[in-house]
Amino acid sequence: MSEVSGLDLWIVQLDDLVQHALKIRDDNVMKYKTDMRKAFEMGINMLVLLMKEMIKDMVAEKKRNE
Repeated sequence: MSEVSGLDLWIVQLDDLVQHALKIRDDNVMKYKTDMRKAFEMGINMLVLLMKEMIKDMVAEKKRNE
């Protein structure tokens, strides 16, 4: 079994944040309606895409370092 690195912890943390952000979006916690809801969802979706790209970069870096 390999050792857990700081990169591994960041990957897990970001994945948890992605799931949390999607739940916030789906639950519409701010109770936005119409255009405000679209803007809220778009902002959350952009955040999720950014975090997913960060995870991809970290996984690629981890593979390069193995």
